[in-house]
Amino acid sequence: MGVNANREMVPRAMAIKFKDKPTAQRTWSFTVDGATNHADIIQTLKNNGCDIGSAHPEFAFLKLLDIQINEIDKYHAEALLNYGIKPDLEKNPLDRPDVWHFSIGGASVACTRYYHDESDLLIIPLENTAQDPYEGIMAPESTMHLTISRNVPLFLLQTQRLKVNAVNKSPWIGCDKHTWLCTGVSGEYATEMVDEQEVQFWKVSFELEYRISTHNLFLPNSGFNYIKPGAPPRKMRAWVRSLSDPLDTGSEVITVACTMPVALKDDGDIDDNIEQSPQTRVATIKEFRIYKNIDFDAAFGTVPVGSNIIV
Repeated sequence: MGVNANREMVPRAMAIKFKDKPTAQRTWSFTVDGATNHADIIQTLKNNGCDIGSAHPEFAFLKLLDIQINEIDKYHAEALLNYGIKPDLEKNPLDRPDVWHFSIGGASVACTRYYHDESDLLIIPLENTAQDPYEGIMAPESTMHLTISRNVPLFLLQTQRLKVNAVNKSPWIGCDKHTWLCTGVSGEYATEMVDEQEVQFWKVSFELEYRISTHNLFLPNSGFNYIKPGAPPRKMRAWVRSLSDPLDTGSEVITVACTMPVALKDDGDIDDNIEQSPQTRVATIKEFRIYKNIDFDAAFGTVPVGSNIIV
């Protein structure tokens, strides 16, 4: 079957609304030599410069977005051509850039340290005036979530699962290391038609969470036991100074097993000078990385070109 004749019908239509994107419509009429052959009609439109993504003859900023073919009778058909603002997307889904979406979030984190003064330079353990640590304190912390969507030809489960529960091992998009955590990966199989060919691909999304304090644990270096230097080193119960009679300030000073964690030195020992109780030491904060770290540049890429995201 073939197209014997074709022409554009008049009038053309265009719509412009406040705050809405403009649209336009053209109508083509076809005379065919039998049962309507849609492929021949589409090819005829292409020969007339009417292909998906082509510009409107009067308003070049409008692009052809879809074509609807309607059979009128055995020998006649018409095509409705709808124009609009074309999304900035490649026809082939595998050629499209990643899409980044930011959102807000929050979490409760263990509170074991605080800013000691207004300079924000000195961070010390959260303790009372007797240097006993507060336990079980939680504090709210605002977070930022990032969803990265991309199309890939294959969903490599072995590769993708290694990204879950991983932090950035080096600075990424202007943020310090260990501040980004991949909380999940999802994938959905999809197909699209491109130039009358089916393209099969996977829509993959990565969920990331940013926390300014990092995703590491910060704990005071303190405990009920300590390491006594020697050959070999020995693990000993921590102790504190106490009066044999707490009501008599002149009674004998004795050592008793500690009922609260005491500050430890970096080597696990305590200051056991007879004139100094171990609890006069201020515990240092130890940082523990509890998630594996990976190269986020290799795993998730960088800011998409043209996204107007400045890092």
